[in-house]
Amino acid sequence: MAKPIPPLPKERLSLSHRLNCFLQLWLLKSLAALYFLYLRLFNPPQPGTQPTLTKRYACRPTLETRIFYPRSYNPAQRQLLPLYLNIHGGGFALCDASVDDSFCSAWANRTGMLVVSLNYRKAPLHPFPTASFDVAEVAKCVLADESLPIDHSRIAIGGFSAGGNLALSVSQFPGLKGLIKAAVIYYPIVDFSHPPNEKLDSRPYKGGPDDTLKKTSWWLDWGYVSVGQNRRDPLLSPVYAGSDELPQWIYMIGAQWDMLRLEAQQMIHGLAGLEDRVGVEQEKDFEVGTVPTYCVYAATIHFDQREKHTEVSYDLIVLDDSALSGTRDFLSVIRNGATGGQDGTSWVCFLSSTGEKEFAAAFFQFIGRGLAQGWFSSHPYEVRKGELGGIEGVLKDLEADKAWMTTYQAS
Repeated sequence: MAKPIPPLPKERLSLSHRLNCFLQLWLLKSLAALYFLYLRLFNPPQPGTQPTLTKRYACRPTLETRIFYPRSYNPAQRQLLPLYLNIHGGGFALCDASVDDSFCSAWANRTGMLVVSLNYRKAPLHPFPTASFDVAEVAKCVLADESLPIDHSRIAIGGFSAGGNLALSVSQFPGLKGLIKAAVIYYPIVDFSHPPNEKLDSRPYKGGPDDTLKKTSWWLDWGYVSVGQNRRDPLLSPVYAGSDELPQWIYMIGAQWDMLRLEAQQMIHGLAGLEDRVGVEQEKDFEVGTVPTYCVYAATIHFDQREKHTEVSYDLIVLDDSALSGTRDFLSVIRNGATGGQDGTSWVCFLSSTGEKEFAAAFFQFIGRGLAQGWFSSHPYEVRKGELGGIEGVLKDLEADKAWMTTYQAS
């Protein structure tokens, strides 16, 4: 029997620190609001990326839920669709569900899944656990919504950064635990028990660029975690959740130079029973079936307009052909539903190196293209150990994706 984990209450820091965090976080929120207002006015989203419909459920009437049907869906046939619940990022304090519209629309069309993008109230006015309860309650309403063609045997959840944390958090809630079969988690924060300075000091790649969370993580921690809150609460820090509390299949993607990468890696290693893989082996290989490359971070904003960005370099290394077979098996679970058997955990560090003003979309393409090309049925690419093989084909398809996206936007 596992020993109980002692609580770690958040301590009250100095008045000057709290005042600085208060001012900086509200300034950041104000600047972000102005930035997204500017985008809406002068760089509106493409029509093809907008949700099919939006809803507000009685449990949280102030929160808008954005629903994306795949283009292939025929209402007359009324077929049931696998469901993907998306949770946006923003440090628990910024943005809303609309920032992921481009990703959600592309994901729905490429996979044939029904994608529902969830919103939540933000810190600092609404600290933990408000966001977790918001997402959980709205998700339950979505699952109970008989107007949506949901196949309840095929439910997956995913999120970016803070959204990844919330995805793992709500998967533990009664009424959702066991129903959510798979989770796709992008560069999440999974452990609030270590302060930002410790995470920076333990970042494996100290020669990389400065982490964008170096300062903001203090502000976000102040706004989201209340004084006295147990930092080791599994709903706040999913790294402390048992495997039986989480979805059976978890696919986690980390940014190699991100200060959050190590905690995500340690969590997935714990779930996979690989805690003893440390040092050089861990740094080099992460886990069997890993696809690493150099990267900083990524975001979903302008996902539909990535052809306007500067060219990025895909310096890809395939360590093992199980990288794709593992991905194929995992994607099969997401689309076709879990069928029992051994639990699945995967760790992938697959992002490209970009400047702070550029956003990497490579891993979206990697997974989205894999779903679209049918990796879950028959593998269209030949991949051998030490060769780029089929993944090189996936990356070359990025050029085709530009044409695909342009066609989609125009339709």
